[in-house]
Amino acid sequence: QLISLLIIGYLIFKLYKIQLNKAVIFGIPVIPADSLFGFTEAIIPNEKGDSHLNLLKIAETYGKLAQFSLFGQTVVMINDKVLAKEALLKITGKGSLHIGTNFLNHRNIFNLDTNEEWQRRRTAFRQAFSQNYVNTQKNIITELIKKVNNYLDEKANSEEEVEMDELFGRLTVDVICKTAFQLDISAIEMSALFQNLHEGIRVQFELSKVRRLPFMHLLLMFPIEPFKSFNKALQTTKMFSKIIWKHLKTLDKNSELESNGLGQAIINLSKQAGITEDDILSDINLLFIAGHETTAHTLSWFIYSIARNPDVQQLCQQSVDASTLVEGSGQLPVYVEAVLKESMRRYPVASFGSFRKVNDDSGYDIVNCTVDSIGQKSSVTKYHLPKGCWIVVNIYTLHNSTLNWGVDAGEFIPERWLPKSSDCYIDKNSDSKENLESNPLSSLAIYGGGGQRREELSFAPFSYGIRNCIGMNLALLEIKLTIFELLKNFTFEIVDESLYDDTKVAESYVTLRPRKKLPLRVYSRKHQMISP
Repeated sequence: QLISLLIIGYLIFKLYKIQLNKAVIFGIPVIPADSLFGFTEAIIPNEKGDSHLNLLKIAETYGKLAQFSLFGQTVVMINDKVLAKEALLKITGKGSLHIGTNFLNHRNIFNLDTNEEWQRRRTAFRQAFSQNYVNTQKNIITELIKKVNNYLDEKANSEEEVEMDELFGRLTVDVICKTAFQLDISAIEMSALFQNLHEGIRVQFELSKVRRLPFMHLLLMFPIEPFKSFNKALQTTKMFSKIIWKHLKTLDKNSELESNGLGQAIINLSKQAGITEDDILSDINLLFIAGHETTAHTLSWFIYSIARNPDVQQLCQQSVDASTLVEGSGQLPVYVEAVLKESMRRYPVASFGSFRKVNDDSGYDIVNCTVDSIGQKSSVTKYHLPKGCWIVVNIYTLHNSTLNWGVDAGEFIPERWLPKSSDCYIDKNSDSKENLESNPLSSLAIYGGGGQRREELSFAPFSYGIRNCIGMNLALLEIKLTIFELLKNFTFEIVDESLYDDTKVAESYVTLRPRKKLPLRVYSRKHQMISP
């Protein structure tokens, strides 16, 4: 009887696996399930932190489109640049792929479906993240960057390593707190409040695999690891959200809120019907974490990229030195802009990408066109995605796949963003030192000198469409102001080359971050001989 039960159980399991690997959308290849819940690595990072590399391999293997099952839902992975952009522009549905997410996040601007309530919140916050308002925060950001400069000045020209990712984390916490919430927590100075908060955020990110387990709200009830640590981390960040909320209410009572700022927008939102305090705390938590974590890692990847490529770093410094841009303008010389784009391409922080749900009753049609060797359309295939189906565009894959970037997709080549006619274009096939010495720098002081627009279809660090990153303007201003100052004042050097090959340097959990907090040596340019 036991043997019969085991056989029946085995057959049921096999039938379940067959169902998991069944093609729902005919013609699109199926990625096999890696667990009982389907292909979970698409959303739950593995223990090694190298899911971004595994997903890239899958894209290279399956091509433009692949489908998989995840928590009982059908998901289509779109790897082609044209199909990806079109889908993100037209498919706007959101929500939760599995049970548990809403318990942790409540309802916030990220996980709400694209409906009237989401539109209310997006509209409420839009003014605070507009370019015009963000530009009014330049002085605050610049003063905080000066603190970072002072810190690096103390470390410069010593043998002491500086963990740049950790330092940028402190900077970006101060920036989001002061510009968005009018709150000074002295993160750069390592205040006790920041240290406690930082530990809570670290645990949440490192246990992100736990966060995305189905029925997480039930698992948190058990006082065992890792659920115990994760629950404590959640309470820490919730406590900080409450501190911010109390601070905003005090400012509002004293009429001290900036009229177009995020704090005022949150106060206004809280007075609308149907908005609970948990909703407000969830939005504060999301905007805070997203507003500092992603920006910090983007800065880290830029500094890492130039430290790994000394010739590129030298040219960036020369272009800043020759620049006629006003300091603190928030603009970068053409070549530095190209280097920033290339670092964001190679190391997109929001690496797991954008999930969208098909909500239209008529579904959504993916129209895949293939071209022949001379660029003529040779065939058209239509795939119908029914209502309720999901799509995902993995940003790391979009940015690093040879499907979109050619055989040199894995190489760091800033020049791919420059037109060949540009004075700052360098032929990577010729001697780099000779190029650096002969390359004219005059035009490098011109901001926004264009680029190869054909590349930008494959470049979506802030996603596309109406659900793109709402904080993009603030993030880019902060990034560019910081980069300009650091290039002007410092040189960065790799400490241990063995830490920095592409299979070791990055780890993907919620974001793509440096695995070892990016230890570098820093040298002050004030004490270096700079060639005219």
